[in-house]
Amino acid sequence: MKCTLEITMTNSEGVLERILGRLRQRNFSIHSMNTNCSSDLSKVKATITVESQLTSISSIMKHLGKLYDVLHMDVLYTENTENITASKHTEPAVTAMIDKLTGEQNEVCLPV
Repeated sequence: MKCTLEITMTNSEGVLERILGRLRQRNFSIHSMNTNCSSDLSKVKATITVESQLTSISSIMKHLGKLYDVLHMDVLYTENTENITASKHTEPAVTAMIDKLTGEQNEVCLPV
C-alpha cells in the first residue's frame, strides 16, 4: 500500500530522525519527502510518501501519533483505499480511531 502523509511537528533536534526511524521500524519504504519550516521556525511540516506491503496506514498513524513532537497528521492520498475506507466512512469507527490516536499533545485528522 502506498500513501502520502502530511505531518506537522515541533522543530526540535532529531524530530525527522524519530519520524523516519518509526517508519523504518514498521517496514515502510520512503518514496519521497518534502519538508518546510514555519515562518517563526517553531514547526516543521513534512509531506512523506511511503509504501508498505505489511503494515496498514492506521497502524503507522497510531505509532507516529505517540511521538511527542507530532502535532497534527493528515492522510493526503492512499493508493489502496480498502484498508482506510471501512474506518473512514463509518461514523463510530472514525470516532473510535481518533480517540485511539489522539494523545494529550497530539491531534490526528482523518479526511472524510
